[in-house]
Amino acid sequence: LPPHLRWIEVDLPNIISYKEKVLSEATPVCTLERITTNLTDDSERKGLFRRLCLQGTNILVITEGVIGYMTNDEAKNLSIDLFDASSIRYWIMDYAQGKLRKRKQTKDLRKKLKNTPIKFNCADPISFFANDGWRVCENHYILDEAGKIGRKLPYMFPWTILMKIFPKKLTEMANKTYGYVMFEK
Repeated sequence: LPPHLRWIEVDLPNIISYKEKVLSEATPVCTLERITTNLTDDSERKGLFRRLCLQGTNILVITEGVIGYMTNDEAKNLSIDLFDASSIRYWIMDYAQGKLRKRKQTKDLRKKLKNTPIKFNCADPISFFANDGWRVCENHYILDEAGKIGRKLPYMFPWTILMKIFPKKLTEMANKTYGYVMFEK
């Protein structure tokens, strides 16, 4: 990252505390600021966006691993507030869509995360957020991107065997399910 870049991490107090503890000896290469805010709290979120918009004019927001822990209404409110914030121009988020997002491993993960359950439930999150005015600028599919950097699918029987037999078909299915989208206004 370039040294002049201003990187702001926003999360709940316990997560920011944990990051600061674990990364206490790491030196960031850019300007780093960590802010504790509950993005599901309307007044906290709106106040944060107002402050950030006074400090920047070309803001990119990344919500990796955030939307899944929000209810559909909370995610919609976040989307609307991001769109309404004058200096926020782009938004990158990860997504799971379609029928495969409800596979057995996802259900098992939900059981393990009972204290922080996956709440967002939308078969087509890209359209869900496009309804708030966002336009897809880029859409990157997870297996295509993993292939570009030489990452393989983790060993999960029977997926590993099926990928050897039907690599193109399963890659297409997975790519329709998981990815990263960059929205713009």
